[in-house]
Amino acid sequence: QTSGNALRSTSLELGGTLQRTFTDIQGTTGTKTWSSFLIRGNPPGNAFRVNEPVAGDPSAPRSDRFFLELGNSTRFLGIGIFQNSADELRFGLNNSQNFSYSATVAQPATTYLLVVSILWNTVGGGAETAELFINPTVGGAAPTVADAILSLDLGASSGNATNRLRNLNFITRYNAEWTFDELRIGESFADVTPVPEPAAGLLAALGAGVLALRRRRRGGTVSR
Repeated sequence: QTSGNALRSTSLELGGTLQRTFTDIQGTTGTKTWSSFLIRGNPPGNAFRVNEPVAGDPSAPRSDRFFLELGNSTRFLGIGIFQNSADELRFGLNNSQNFSYSATVAQPATTYLLVVSILWNTVGGGAETAELFINPTVGGAAPTVADAILSLDLGASSGNATNRLRNLNFITRYNAEWTFDELRIGESFADVTPVPEPAAGLLAALGAGVLALRRRRRGGTVSR
């Protein structure tokens, strides 16, 4: 059980990053790592800003987005809200220049539960598979139909440990404010979607606070 507080990230024009490093979570081929969190966008004026296209590339994703990065600066999985070429802010997954958009357009002042799974493949040259689920039903079996799917390689560059998660980067860009709560990393869907905790009510108080990072293990829970 958790109580009180949330993390609010505000970025007006300049952009900014909040980072937390944790003990490496090493992937094992054929297993999954799960993560979940609540997110709510509270942009100034209660409307998201729409940016101009990237110069010279009108199809490129814009910069107005929330971005939760799991991994490191060279090999990472991005979970967030990205502006597509149609000027829509859609939930999706990202790795470097590869994007997988869901059909769900993010609405301001609305709380969403995002759940992502990573199917590990640590064989040399192999690729992991990430799946994003938006507002899945909690308290039952893991969902089977993903809102977005992305193939990626989480092997790190030479000299670093490979196929692992080691930090979180909350990146808020351009005239936006996001509130996060109930961040979890675990070994199953049930680990990261405990009940009872109604997602819609957990972000009622939007003051700045403490973000609890919790990794649940079988047989116990370790809080950081």
